[in-house]
Amino acid sequence: MTQEEWNKLPPYIRASLERAGGHFGIVEKAPAKSAPYTRMGLTQSEEYLAPMRDSIEGYNKPVLTQEGRRTSYSVYNDMQPKKELAITRAHEAEHALEAQGIGGVTSINSLWNSMVGENGPDRSEIVKRLVKHAPHLVKVYGLPDADAKSGYFSSEVLGRSDARNYLDEQLATLSALEQVTGKRLVTDPYVRKHILKTPAEREAYEALTGLRQTRMDAKDLPPYTRQKGSTSTKEDPDDPGFMAKIKSMLGMYQGGLIRNK
Repeated sequence: MTQEEWNKLPPYIRASLERAGGHFGIVEKAPAKSAPYTRMGLTQSEEYLAPMRDSIEGYNKPVLTQEGRRTSYSVYNDMQPKKELAITRAHEAEHALEAQGIGGVTSINSLWNSMVGENGPDRSEIVKRLVKHAPHLVKVYGLPDADAKSGYFSSEVLGRSDARNYLDEQLATLSALEQVTGKRLVTDPYVRKHILKTPAEREAYEALTGLRQTRMDAKDLPPYTRQKGSTSTKEDPDDPGFMAKIKSMLGMYQGGLIRNK
């Protein structure tokens, strides 16, 4: 983007991108057909979703993140297969939403622990589960093999002292996979059994991803807020949700009437 376009970005967005090592040259607009729907929640969507060129200064340059993790700033690559490019764009849109919503104040990683509470699993446990069950994500959701072999879902992550701080990267990819495939993770029996095992974990995941990071949610729910029962299904006996409880109560009442006849 031009200097003028850069100057138009909100100050907190510029600050977040600068912390990530970004220094931008000219970029091209992303084709609308490959842009994730979450772009609608961004105030400067084109700037975030444009495919970046390898010549951008700072490309692949290690940077120090808010939580001390050394990483490389992700770059959009037109040479990626179409599906992988869509996943990359959706993944980066998640980070843009985070920067827009809570950048510089806290992080997705910190919010996870506060959302699931003292009795919930630390984010390090979720990172481990996602690495262990990455093959399911590859098979069912199309997680790129590279992510499972050497990326955020690989055993290499677990060997790092700051492994627990990779949850935000993993959640960004999970949300991207949901968008690309049209499948909802929290209703997947395998995910519910092995990865997001409790209602609190599933509700926290949904509150921290997608348009739930904004006021653009279809139900206008408050951002970064768990919604009790929002991920429940009829197969979820420990927390069946409000409507399921009502139906259960009606069934019990009708049964009582029958027995009294």
